[in-house]
Amino acid sequence: MINKSIVRNIVLARVASDGGKNITSMKYILPPYSISAWKNGYQDKDMYIRKAISTICDCHGKSGFSFSVQIDKESKADFLVYFTFRVDGKRRQVSFHSYDTFLERFVDTSGRHHTRWNRKMVSFTVAELASLIKEGTL
Repeated sequence: MINKSIVRNIVLARVASDGGKNITSMKYILPPYSISAWKNGYQDKDMYIRKAISTICDCHGKSGFSFSVQIDKESKADFLVYFTFRVDGKRRQVSFHSYDTFLERFVDTSGRHHTRWNRKMVSFTVAELASLIKEGTL
């Protein structure tokens, strides 16, 4: 079962990221929350990422989501955050770049849980995630 709160926070993190870049396509995807996230932009993006990670941790493996935090070796940001989940039996991913030092505690230094963007994985847009909330399928 996919946790609705996690989906909402991932969607709002993407909306806030778009707001920081002044991209309006997702601004009204989950009103009124998305409008506020868009206006606050990057300032709110990391807060929503934190909330999603905290909820995944609190669910003890029963949220339908996993996450991985890695150091960004290409220096676009300090960290890469991957959220992985299944929809219709297919594995999906959403990723974010972040400078939030809160994420440092989640970096896997052992190398055992290294996640990479999987191009073979069926792409699933944040808009499609938002539609799961709107349709009430979560």
